[in-house]
Amino acid sequence: MNLAQAFQSPDHQSYHLAGGQPAALLLHGFPGTPAETRPLAEALHRAGWTVDGLLLPGFGPELEMLGQRRHDDWVAAAVQTTRALQQRRHRPILLAGFSMGAAVALLATVYRRSQGLALLAPFAGQMGGIATALPIMRRLTPTIRPFRLFRPDFENPGVRSGMANFLPGLDLDDPQVRHDLQDLAIPTSILDEVRLVGQAAWRTAPAVTTPALLVQGA
Repeated sequence: MNLAQAFQSPDHQSYHLAGGQPAALLLHGFPGTPAETRPLAEALHRAGWTVDGLLLPGFGPELEMLGQRRHDDWVAAAVQTTRALQQRRHRPILLAGFSMGAAVALLATVYRRSQGLALLAPFAGQMGGIATALPIMRRLTPTIRPFRLFRPDFENPGVRSGMANFLPGLDLDDPQVRHDLQDLAIPTSILDEVRLVGQAAWRTAPAVTTPALLVQGA
């Protein structure tokens, strides 16, 4: 399965919705794209906000390059976009992120302070027992098959909903699609970079004084 080709739709690219003076930067999670932040962006835009949805480096159509990216690249991209909003004199500026994107948003506001944070199901680096092994695994095992490792239940409505947000139009009832997903290999280093950005956000959080909204499901 060539996921990079599956992400060629414009829905998976960065977007800009021009609006009023208040502005929001929306950051997707792992392994998502700006497509998953569109509903929130459109709601904010209807309320008069300017909204930027950022494709983090290495994701979506750039997936083949993901193994060459580090979590610092994701934070730097968010900082750069925030700086651009500040230079256009938008205020207030809200940084909002989902899951891994919430960790990136929190770290970015340390460098370019925003007036607000919205952390949606924020990821803080918890990955179970595999977390302690990842620093070694990334050196010994170049690639990993996440759907074999984590064994998601494709019959579970929550899993199906999440996959639909990740890649709209994916037919999980197709045996070939399931087989291709099981064989999908990603660089082991990326899982470790996701762990690192979550843990960095967790360590940094006590020093952040920006007003923040946390939204976490049961």
